[in-house]
Amino acid sequence: MAEKLQEHELGDFLHGHLKDNRYLIVLDDVWSPADWSCLAKRSSNDPDCLGSVFPDGGKGSRILLTTRYKQVASHADVRSIPHEMRLLSKKKSWDLFRRKAFLDIDAESYLPDLKELGEKMVDQCNGLLLAIVLLGGLLSKNMSHIEWKKVHDNMSAYLAKEGQIAGVMTMLNLSYIDLPSYLKPCFLHLSLFPEDYVISTRKLLLLWISEGFVLQQDRQRMKDTAEIYLNELINRNLIQVVRTSVNARVMECRVHDFIQELAIEKAIEHNFIGTNIVVDPHLFPSSSRSLFSSKSRRQSIYSNFERDSCPHLCKLDCDPMPILEKIPNLLTLRLRAGSYLRKEMHVSANGFPRLQILQLLRLKELVWLNILKGSMPWLMQLEFDNFKTEIFGLNELLNLIEVKISFSSLLAMIVFHKIEDSFWGLTRIAGAEGGMHICRQKGLTLASSKQALEQLADFLEQCSRLIFV
Repeated sequence: MAEKLQEHELGDFLHGHLKDNRYLIVLDDVWSPADWSCLAKRSSNDPDCLGSVFPDGGKGSRILLTTRYKQVASHADVRSIPHEMRLLSKKKSWDLFRRKAFLDIDAESYLPDLKELGEKMVDQCNGLLLAIVLLGGLLSKNMSHIEWKKVHDNMSAYLAKEGQIAGVMTMLNLSYIDLPSYLKPCFLHLSLFPEDYVISTRKLLLLWISEGFVLQQDRQRMKDTAEIYLNELINRNLIQVVRTSVNARVMECRVHDFIQELAIEKAIEHNFIGTNIVVDPHLFPSSSRSLFSSKSRRQSIYSNFERDSCPHLCKLDCDPMPILEKIPNLLTLRLRAGSYLRKEMHVSANGFPRLQILQLLRLKELVWLNILKGSMPWLMQLEFDNFKTEIFGLNELLNLIEVKISFSSLLAMIVFHKIEDSFWGLTRIAGAEGGMHICRQKGLTLASSKQALEQLADFLEQCSRLIFV
């Protein structure tokens, strides 16, 4: 009968059926406020049937609604506080996995090494309920130590191959498709960060602004807009909050492993980035070049060779610039986390024809960056944290307008007076690490730009002398 009814007729039918009864309605996975409004609203010419399809007859009826988005829950009932599902604790994660993997049999009756492997794999799920359920269901089919070890050694790839992870990735993929256009580049940008990396939201918002993801307005309003974008991604459960301030503003965040995998997949698909974990060229001789796509617009290179679970990872032992500088559409390059062993880097003439942002962080061995004339013609932002690194050719970067220097020593502030009344403005970066944010005046002539860059080079040299004398 219900299949033959029009939308408004179905609403009237449900209302009439429910109004004299006590009921519990469960609505699963409501995607938007508009969807809720469509479900709850009735269109009828009957004055007795106007309003919500769910009558409140004072009988203790309830509606349970699940959604990924906090705004949907708030829209459905402004008087109620939405119940936010939390990630499972380590203990609860293991209890859930144990019930799924070992079924009704006590886990202690199995070999200790099986339990040890299980605990390690559960830790990789990071409290994500659906991932734990799928993992437990897969492992329950085979209690062989060999099979469990296969899954443990390459969990994500193994699950994807077996098709067991399809449920998680399908749900995550739907979440990405549902993102509005202005949030998609912000989400894809998260693929640049290493796995399990705790992200400073202050830096993240500034990166979004510098990349042009935030609508062009005055700087303060752009920061506010960027923070709104961040909170939207948090409310969609695509970003996890790590630390908040006393006034509940998000200070640090991270991305779940599965969500990061989706971000990397989509970013590569759209040529948004090329993210590279540096591997041992002796074990993987073709990897150093094949990982770099000529279509990538951003490149992030980092090393996590210290992780016990990935003993094959190591630092890059050759200058990556000769390869990277030939990527024609590369806009952003970040080298960090000890991903380079040598002391020198060289950028040849005409290298990096479109690069706009260069970030060199925690490259402790790097002492020399040589930039030949004609390279990086559009570089606008430079960030580094090692004053030992001498940059030659800085005066050729005529479009450089912003320099960020992260360092713990405050001695460089002593020479602040030498630059504050010139072509540059300098502000101190707050926080535990500290640092300087140097911005060039706008609208300078070619001659003034060259003079400003010479002044900047001299300033950085003085800072270096003060800190390392």
